[in-house]
Amino acid sequence: MRTLLNSTASLAVALALIGATLTFQTVAAAEGTSHLTPVKIIANCTTGGTSWDGKRKACDSPLHEWKAPAGHAFDRESLAGDSTTKNGSDYGCRLNFLEPIEVVPGLQAPTKVTLQAYARSPGGMDNSGARGWATCEYTLRLVRLPQEKASLN
Repeated sequence: MRTLLNSTASLAVALALIGATLTFQTVAAAEGTSHLTPVKIIANCTTGGTSWDGKRKACDSPLHEWKAPAGHAFDRESLAGDSTTKNGSDYGCRLNFLEPIEVVPGLQAPTKVTLQAYARSPGGMDNSGARGWATCEYTLRLVRLPQEKASLN
């Protein structure tokens, strides 16, 4: 049988993970918001300058990885952000949500996030010495998962 969610905070976490919105006033204030923790993730890279003959340079940042602690997962729907600074002929962010776990039957949430910035310097002889870059900044919530307290038989 299905597990009962025993608190308002656990219900809010489960609903947040499926993208639902729920507003609590005094009950949530009494329980606090320790189940929602904002996480900021950042990656950046800068290329070398375009050569005198117009050949472009490229860069990839190291693959940055964030893992949720035991009993937590990332709220994918809370993701906000993108590349904050960028230059060159190609640039962007590679963001991946990995290692999903089942939060409630039929609902999964990621426990690992990876981020990598990439860029390519501008091409052409007119851009000799010009660099490319990308800085990726995102925020998302780390949520404490509901605890199994009781079950129906």
